[in-house]
Amino acid sequence: AAPQTELELSASFSASALYSAVYFLAFFDICHLFVFHSLTNWCPLLWWKISCCLRTTYAFYSTKCRLQQRDYGYRYVLTLSLNARIITLMAFDDHYRLSSHAVITDNNDEILQIKATYGARGWGLPGGSLDDAETFHDALLRECLEELGQPVRILYMSGIYYHKAFNSHAAIFRCEFINDEPKITLSHEHDDKHFFPFDELSPVQQIRVRDCLEYDGVVKAASF
Repeated sequence: AAPQTELELSASFSASALYSAVYFLAFFDICHLFVFHSLTNWCPLLWWKISCCLRTTYAFYSTKCRLQQRDYGYRYVLTLSLNARIITLMAFDDHYRLSSHAVITDNNDEILQIKATYGARGWGLPGGSLDDAETFHDALLRECLEELGQPVRILYMSGIYYHKAFNSHAAIFRCEFINDEPKITLSHEHDDKHFFPFDELSPVQQIRVRDCLEYDGVVKAASF
């Protein structure tokens, strides 16, 4: 379901004031694109953001027209069902995401992590965000093949976790390589791989991995 936003508007607004507010929001959004996004990543987002602005403008304009016809006198409680694709801007750090990640161990029960070449360039479990129309399982199989160059087998889903810093839910799965002696080939998004002892994982990663390795048939959930 689309997110619901309730805005109590108790003052009287003229049509010109509402128009001005809508156009200001659209203008501000376009400016945000150029100010807060580097030249290396704004190009793919340009037309999407312009489209978001235009559709947002239309949504406000249409609502204003309906209220005018009903002669509400611009004093009303306005409830808008805003589709996330209208109000969400598709940048790495400002939209809600779903992702799938794999816990893969070696013969010493150490956990595979790969080092990203983007963002904070940190270490993390293989996996990534879901594409349109993908399931958690489909996304994980695709991401592991892309990032590791090896197919994996999903054994079970052990938990799903909300990460406030990224506004995302991450599903964790126990996986294993299909090939007996897999040769990992990293994609351009990662430049290093390593099997870490459990004690060397980050505190959040330890919780997710512990839930996975000690899976008791109940899918765990937590918020960080």
